[in-house]
Amino acid sequence: MNKLKLTPQQINKLLERFTQQELAEIFEVSARTIRNQKKENNKPKKKRGREAEISGKLLFNLFYFLIGQGGRKSYTQQKMADYLSKKAEQLNHLQKVSRFKKLFPCLPQTEIIALDECGFHLNETPRYGYAYKSFRANYRKPSYLGNNHTLILCIQNIANKGVIHYELIEGGMKTKNFHNFLTNLKLPTNEKHYLIMDNLKVHHAKQSCIKLGLTTIKELLASKNIEPVYLPPYDPEMNSVEYCFNLIRQQVEKNKPRTYEKLKSIIDKIIELDNLPSLPIPSPPAPLNNKPRKKKPKTVNNPRPIKYQKGRKPPISMACHFPTMAGFGKRSTTSQTFHNLKT
Repeated sequence: MNKLKLTPQQINKLLERFTQQELAEIFEVSARTIRNQKKENNKPKKKRGREAEISGKLLFNLFYFLIGQGGRKSYTQQKMADYLSKKAEQLNHLQKVSRFKKLFPCLPQTEIIALDECGFHLNETPRYGYAYKSFRANYRKPSYLGNNHTLILCIQNIANKGVIHYELIEGGMKTKNFHNFLTNLKLPTNEKHYLIMDNLKVHHAKQSCIKLGLTTIKELLASKNIEPVYLPPYDPEMNSVEYCFNLIRQQVEKNKPRTYEKLKSIIDKIIELDNLPSLPIPSPPAPLNNKPRKKKPKTVNNPRPIKYQKGRKPPISMACHFPTMAGFGKRSTTSQTFHNLKT
């Protein structure tokens, strides 16, 4: 069969008169070879062996690493492998971020909710302060941070009702705390919502929920008609809850609560202010006298005269701003000025 090199068209013509088995006996090959040669294969042939893993942008990065940075030749294979692995992680991360940015505008904006957690200590103090110039800001604060408390916050893009639900728990957040928070979460409508959160292990809890005899987080969200949307790794700024935490932490550090009750009352007040309707801006008070104010005459500030070095006289033709007897502040030359002073 290899010596004859029949094309698929020739084999198809021969099959009109002979069967595949008869052709196999004539050319002393198997029927499977006849069947494979009969098929047309227009695809380009691939190279033998394993495909190269370094290609595209990674190959360009390796070329820049070896040649672009001064043409050094002291790089080891381990150093090149570490550099490529770091670049591969960056490219993968950028792809995930771009994929999330394309997905987010396609979601209904009123049905998007965001969730995150933040830790607070009872001995919180302001991180910044005022001091005189060239002096350090001195402030007394407790020697230890105090007990840790976790705030779980869920918000939605709705006017006058941004914060849907929140809970302040003692210690760190565990699977049971997060499960109870989602159980107590009440949505404003029965429509499908999209929950944005990070890739914390508790947010994917499955085995720990089964051990506690609870439904998994995925099943609990499905029962409430919520679809989870996880953020790309190492991108907390893409979650809008972080901006709320920034305001809450600023006020907590300013008020310096030392007990759980005070901390909870401060957080309650801040969230109540966030959920209040926007107040109208008051108009400025009217002046007591309705008479229009008189405009003050503009004063002319004369610039300082040009200073010259000792032992050198200024040129006579050079224009200066010296005061004259005829009119204060008028532009004149030095010769006219001296003439006016003599007269």
